[in-house]
Amino acid sequence: MEYISQAITIICLIVINGFFVASETALLQVRRTKIASLTHKENRLARLMAIALANMDIYISATQIGNTITSIALGWLGHPILEKILFVFAPAKNSPLYFLWNATLVAVGAFIILTLFNLIFGELIPKLIILYNPLTYGMILITPLSIFVMIFLPIINFFNRMAKKILALIGLSTSLFDKQGYSVKEIKIILNESHKDRVISKAEKIITFNVFRLRTIKIKNVMINIKSLVGFNADDTLAYIKKSVLSSHFIYNRYPIFRDPSKRIIGFIQATDILTIKTSVDYDKKIKKYGLIRKILTIKDSERADNIIIKMHQTKIHAAGVVDKSGKTIGLLVLSDLIHALITSSDKYGR
Repeated sequence: MEYISQAITIICLIVINGFFVASETALLQVRRTKIASLTHKENRLARLMAIALANMDIYISATQIGNTITSIALGWLGHPILEKILFVFAPAKNSPLYFLWNATLVAVGAFIILTLFNLIFGELIPKLIILYNPLTYGMILITPLSIFVMIFLPIINFFNRMAKKILALIGLSTSLFDKQGYSVKEIKIILNESHKDRVISKAEKIITFNVFRLRTIKIKNVMINIKSLVGFNADDTLAYIKKSVLSSHFIYNRYPIFRDPSKRIIGFIQATDILTIKTSVDYDKKIKKYGLIRKILTIKDSERADNIIIKMHQTKIHAAGVVDKSGKTIGLLVLSDLIHALITSSDKYGR
């Protein structure tokens, strides 16, 4: 009965060691994005996991301290227990092997057995289990780990501070967990892997890839050059504009409005607005009298495409007159041009 209780003690220590190893692996392997998603869904365990991921230095230190203490306890308590168990199988006292068994083989055998059991059941198996599904098993382990951290937090902080001070003395950074964002290259790798696993489509991958090209797109290559623009002057009459729109067979949906003689774009009109206007109005009046001219932004040709999209989104104005360094109007940019650039492999596309 004594040997059974002692064997149970060894097994318990190995299990505890496995718990800390598994917890550490789960924290390092679980996807932060998935935890963030579950946190928004009011998942209690996900919140605990999010707290752990936000304080990785504390929680990783906790697993290391727990692992070390358990290993020391396993060696301190387990070695004598195994020696007692192995001594039962010793040869007779009058046997020439008795002294060798008692003095050497028992100690070596206890060390080998204890090391193998701890390595296989306390290290490798827990890690492999967690690697198979870090999220599911991480959720199971996070509650007891959080309780352990809460109880031993002063001790954990003490050792953690000591370690950071030593690192600072030798000139190493102690902010190992501060930068958790992904680089553009890493995001592209994630997108490629997601496409291979059929999580996202090829079109979704390409469009997302092209989002990162926005900052490099030259506005001159995306805008409609002023020489190609078909528009009207602010002093043109409604009758003239309607006649021109009808004769163009609706090639364009929007038309810029210029202010002569500078050719500065002051806004644009929609073809549908012109065609649906009431017949009772005075068509001989200038277009600017009707309130049909829609607002337009003014942007420089040196501005980044991604910043322009943000500006259009914030102002709800989806067209912009493009000016050069001297302030001269050189073209018109609409949101659809930028969207077109997103779904093509180059910003130099035809119209």
